[in-house]
Amino acid sequence: MTTETATPNQADASTAFLRAARAGQIEKIINLLEQGVDINVSNALFEKSIDALVNKCELLRVSKIEQ
Repeated sequence: MTTETATPNQADASTAFLRAARAGQIEKIINLLEQGVDINVSNALFEKSIDALVNKCELLRVSKIEQ
């Protein structure tokens, strides 16, 4: 098993993703995902919240596409 070390930009994006998820900033989450943030980034405190928000973001994105 190999462990990849995040570059500073990846770490910053992951931190921004976790903060946006915690704050419920759906548009920011969508933007970060579109920029390639690793959706599997996790933090024990936020893991379940992130999953729920990502699912909600995906539903919002799909509904925007359908409009």
